[in-house]
Amino acid sequence: MVLLVGELARVSTSVSVCWVGSSDATTCVIVVLLDLQAGLAAVAHFDAATSANPCNLEACLEGMTAPSLFLVGGYGIDNGVSSQTVLRLLQQAHSTPTPVTLRLACIGGLNTDAAGAPRSQSLAVNLQTGAAAPARFLDRGPLAIPRLAQLWLRERPESRTLQPVFDAASGQTRVSLILGAPNKQLVAYLGYLLAQDTPQLLEIISTSPEHEGPGFVEGKHAQ
Repeated sequence: MVLLVGELARVSTSVSVCWVGSSDATTCVIVVLLDLQAGLAAVAHFDAATSANPCNLEACLEGMTAPSLFLVGGYGIDNGVSSQTVLRLLQQAHSTPTPVTLRLACIGGLNTDAAGAPRSQSLAVNLQTGAAAPARFLDRGPLAIPRLAQLWLRERPESRTLQPVFDAASGQTRVSLILGAPNKQLVAYLGYLLAQDTPQLLEIISTSPEHEGPGFVEGKHAQ
């Protein structure tokens, strides 16, 4: 089960899913919560806007009794985005009445090499063993391009709700796409962005333009 930025999946450890995770997290933070005793897991890809809404982490923790917490991303860039996202999530995990054990914290300075680049941008956790590892996902799951596109077509408030993409009851992926005509002004702005050359586009839309993957800009045009 592979998530995109702004998405959430809650799964049972008894389903056929063996690994959960996400990738491409520079200033974002990938969060995995695993409670083997309760048989539940949650994975989410937080950005600044979704970390500002405490209800998102509460939704991840629902039904859990003593989960382990895994964090990857939020490297030590000095633009404030990484540190803000990381601190919010740590504060929310500390404040929850559910006891949370921090198992992995590859964040901030611990996720930054001597050149100032992220050491790791991905995380996968095995739901049966709790083993964690960096991962390269070749398939982002069904409807990847529409899922990515709607991140840009939705209104972008300072605080945003994670989008659930998995139905734990049925064990199936569930994707809710935007219906109806999108905001015309937003569409016009996106057209302006896509008309920019690669360096300018990266500077506008990325919080870490010097560390985006080779397919980042091509992916934005595909969306």
